[in-house]
Amino acid sequence: TPAELRNMSDLAGAVTISAQGADQAKLAALPEAARVEPLNGGSALRVYPNDKQASVALARSVMDLAGREGWKVEALQTEEGQLDEVFRLITLPDTV
Repeated sequence: TPAELRNMSDLAGAVTISAQGADQAKLAALPEAARVEPLNGGSALRVYPNDKQASVALARSVMDLAGREGWKVEALQTEEGQLDEVFRLITLPDTV
C-alpha cells in the first residue's frame, strides 16, 4: 500500500521544527531521536525518529522540550515518507 511504501522512506516520522532558540544538541539528546539535521541554513531542524512507529511520541517530546526551553515555535510538522525516495531506494541497487 502507499502508506507502507511511505513508511520505508528515511523521512517517515521525522519532526521538522522551526523555532527561535531551538537547540540542535538538546533535540539530539531526546531519547526518541536518532539524529538531527539542520535545514534552510539552520532556520529549521529535522529530528529523525529511532522508531518510525513512535513518531507521535517524538513530536510530543519535541513540543515538550520547546515548551520547557521557552522556544518560540513558528512551525512544527511530522513528515510523511516520500514515495520518490522509496522508488530510488528500491531501484538504485539495480542500476549500479
